[in-house]
Amino acid sequence: MANFYEIYQRLPPAEKNQVAVVVDGKPLTWNDIYVELSRGTELGRKALRIIEQMHFSPITEQQWKIVEERLKKMPEGMRIAFLGVSEPLDKKKALQHIKARDSIGEEIAKIQLEYYKYLLGK
Repeated sequence: MANFYEIYQRLPPAEKNQVAVVVDGKPLTWNDIYVELSRGTELGRKALRIIEQMHFSPITEQQWKIVEERLKKMPEGMRIAFLGVSEPLDKKKALQHIKARDSIGEEIAKIQLEYYKYLLGK
């Protein structure tokens, strides 16, 4: 995997404020990780290890947490539409599906994780 700082530099500015990992129950944004690594903290090292060990199938508990935290930070008016689903899902319903780990939640997670893979250059 590319160096964290290379990945960080490629990120769109708005993405840097999005949750990248959850360490010991604490959601960390890309900016948080950058600061922690710059300070040489154990929290930063743990976050980096999680990113380096990231695999994408099947969806891990860590990945479910990341997706949940990313959705929590999205605007309240956000909607997610899927083929075969009658109405777009609002943020609250999307989070319910993520928490339920059901088929719709899995589709939401897969979309988020595909974007995450793209960000990591995988």
